[in-house]
Amino acid sequence: KNLFGQLDGIPAKTNSTLRNMALAIIMLRAGMGLNLRKLRENSLTTILLSFVPCLCEATTIAFTAKFIFPSLTLPFAFMLGFCIADVSPAVTTPILLDFMKQGLGESKGIPSILLAAGSVNSVVAIVLYSVMWEFAWTDSVSGEKLAEIVAVKLVAQIVGIGVLAGFVLGRLTEFGWRYTSSDTERLLLTLLVAMSTLFGFKHIGMGGGGTLAVVTLGATLQNKMQDQEELVKP
Repeated sequence: KNLFGQLDGIPAKTNSTLRNMALAIIMLRAGMGLNLRKLRENSLTTILLSFVPCLCEATTIAFTAKFIFPSLTLPFAFMLGFCIADVSPAVTTPILLDFMKQGLGESKGIPSILLAAGSVNSVVAIVLYSVMWEFAWTDSVSGEKLAEIVAVKLVAQIVGIGVLAGFVLGRLTEFGWRYTSSDTERLLLTLLVAMSTLFGFKHIGMGGGGTLAVVTLGATLQNKMQDQEELVKP
């Protein structure tokens, strides 16, 4: 904050850009660390971990906040809950990747399950925050509006953007890798695609899906190129 001698730190827009660049790199690393075979074997566990802890945390925080601050309306209390319940990838990803290096929990695929579940958890928290936002400013929200929020922001972001777009972009990046023999060029290409994905989807209001797409991109690269590990490791 004091790096450039400014009393108010770096500009908010620059701060946001730097944080999102860091997020893209973190999620790319998370995706390239996923063991897709273990994820398929433990798909139900991954799905439950993506939703249940987030909902329980947010509910507990909401009712605790409501108890401490009686004037706080329930939608605002839940908005607070989903803010806090969101998993921080900057904290979890390096720890879980370190567990992988040490071989801790690898036989059961625990680090991969937690990496994937944490990524989906973020999207869930963002979408449910948006749902609570709609209720916070009005007495009622129509069923159509609620269905639109859930369908567009939750299903479309997780399945359409997070999984499908991430897979397609991963295959395109892999295609680009095969036309260069330079590790530096592969690194720059991968970072360019990851940054474009995250910032592009954020620009159209689908930031959660974009974040998940970067994870899928990394996982696709790792899975498709694992027969040529010498290309992935550098």
